[in-house]
Amino acid sequence: MRTGGQPGPLLWSLLLLLLLLSPKAAPAPQSRAPSPSQAPGEARESPGVQEGREPAVRTQGPFEAEGVGPSGPRRQRAGRREHLSGPLGHRGRGSRSRQDQVDGGVSTVCGKPQVVGKIYGGQDAAAGQWPWQASLLYRGSHLCGAVLIDSRWLLSTAHCFLNKSQALENYQVLLGNTQLYHETQHTRKISVYRIITHPDFEKLHPFGSDIAMLQLHPPVNFTSYIVPICLPSWNMQLPSNVSCWITGWGMLTEDREGVWEWREDEGGEGEGGGREEGRMA
Repeated sequence: MRTGGQPGPLLWSLLLLLLLLSPKAAPAPQSRAPSPSQAPGEARESPGVQEGREPAVRTQGPFEAEGVGPSGPRRQRAGRREHLSGPLGHRGRGSRSRQDQVDGGVSTVCGKPQVVGKIYGGQDAAAGQWPWQASLLYRGSHLCGAVLIDSRWLLSTAHCFLNKSQALENYQVLLGNTQLYHETQHTRKISVYRIITHPDFEKLHPFGSDIAMLQLHPPVNFTSYIVPICLPSWNMQLPSNVSCWITGWGMLTEDREGVWEWREDEGGEGEGGGREEGRMA
């Protein structure tokens, strides 16, 4: 056994063989610890995103996704719908409004009175209870009832214009009111720009095609007391014995002349104290 001197040829051969057979050392894994400049909880950049390449859309929550494209930021909305909640003019998020469920509706905001509660037994209607009910005025006096279906359009009946002047300056629409001759801060009077009666309406058959459209100018602004009604879909079917609400203008009593108020009734004809005009049914 040698204790000094140079290694023998056999030892050199073994060392060379071990070097050739040993695997290459793998590079040390990159530390996953955040850099000192990275804020706690900040997400690390995806390895696939490189400078000059468009990143994939990243989710920001259950309703929204945002990405950046060549033309600048773009936003993709998923699952978000707007509906009326709170005062009119402020839209909420997250649930479907009635109009979203009605095909062929005219207005994007409809059927949402801000006054809560119901009135039974044909009693007086509260302010804002039926915010689409309107009064068609002829030379300043009530002529017929009408219903608001859009900011520019109302639906009424064609027989209201029989034997009446065709001059548009004679007509106005009263909205946001429950008493015809007691206006409030919620009342709006708007001029009628155009009147369209159904071409098939016949004087001898007032219940056939008895429809008229009234166009407003300027359009009305929606408030808590002025909201359009929702129109039914073309294939809507109601089963028998379904109760409904009917609103209209009528006298409170037979002996109180000149006090016309807006009445409501459930499941029957509108109540008018023995006399009634412009009933919507």
